[in-house]
Amino acid sequence: MNGFYAVYKGDKFICEGTRDEICDFLNIKVATFNYYRTKHWIVNRDRGTNNRIVILRLDKEDRMHPECNLHDN
Repeated sequence: MNGFYAVYKGDKFICEGTRDEICDFLNIKVATFNYYRTKHWIVNRDRGTNNRIVILRLDKEDRMHPECNLHDN
């Protein structure tokens, strides 16, 4: 299933797109993408530096930054 995701570094919005688009944009592997979405990674982000990349899945109506959208549509 290919969803739509938002990428944040700390509190700063980076981009939105599909898994493959984000992996290409960030130059990361799918395994890294999946790890950035885990509860462990997100929860521990709040215990240390707030400068980690976090990837959150979005519903269609949550897409709010069309200018930062990696998707061509």
